[in-house]
Amino acid sequence: PTTESVEYMVFPRLSAMSEVLWGSKESRNWERFRQEMNVQYLRYDQLKVATSKAFFEPQFTAKLNAEKKLEISLYSDDPKAEIRYTTNGKTPTSEDKLYTETFTLDKTATVMAANFANGKIIGKVLKKSFVVSKLTGMSYTRNLNNTGYTGGTEFPLTDGILGNAKVGSYWFGIGKSKDAEIVVDMNAAQNISSFSVGLQNASALCAIYPSEITLSGSINGTDYQLIAKTKIASSTLPTWEMIRPELKFQTTSVRYLKVQLKSSGTCNINPENPSDSMILMDEMAAW
Repeated sequence: PTTESVEYMVFPRLSAMSEVLWGSKESRNWERFRQEMNVQYLRYDQLKVATSKAFFEPQFTAKLNAEKKLEISLYSDDPKAEIRYTTNGKTPTSEDKLYTETFTLDKTATVMAANFANGKIIGKVLKKSFVVSKLTGMSYTRNLNNTGYTGGTEFPLTDGILGNAKVGSYWFGIGKSKDAEIVVDMNAAQNISSFSVGLQNASALCAIYPSEITLSGSINGTDYQLIAKTKIASSTLPTWEMIRPELKFQTTSVRYLKVQLKSSGTCNINPENPSDSMILMDEMAAW
């Protein structure tokens, strides 16, 4: 590693460790520490220390309100944060909207947010995609337990939050080499003509794409009719890959949507000792 990379990993962690180890338990105060870090960063800059700027970077929380719309909150460890954001997938500038309160998304969007000082971005830009569809906020049942990847919420496949390669907590794992079945109740009959679901293939996790997705619909929750079916090609990448297959079909009215994912079988990352595979999923959506 270079000197810069070591400094990036050590600072400002060293300041936090000093706060904990050199002071008493009673004297620890996160709010005071946050206030003092802005001055500490000025010292780092004068000493030309290649610090991590994660302290300044925006973070988010997302929750569904009573109208099944997404409420997005932005925040930063920096108490003087000037967070500006966009909802069109473009990098924010000093002229874009200043974050002052929770805002609502009523349609699919990519939120980008950054912390500004003197008109310039500090740290990395937050980029997060959200899906708002007729399935957003709906409850569902499933025939299998999760595999340890819980998705972070009660109904992670309909919470509006898309998964990504860096954060495993947004993904839901199901399967153990068995076919999965998920049934969504949309509370009332809805007209839909497309369906999509996020999938991740990660050989190190024994997460393998399902070989087939079958979509069926019902009005009463008992009598189901086939809506669409598609096969999923195996991944050829040695590490990880994400896809979001979309099924398009003639407009149909359903209340219950049954999603069946056919397991691709055992995981052969170690041919001498095959193990169970799982299906790693994120947001399901229908329009």
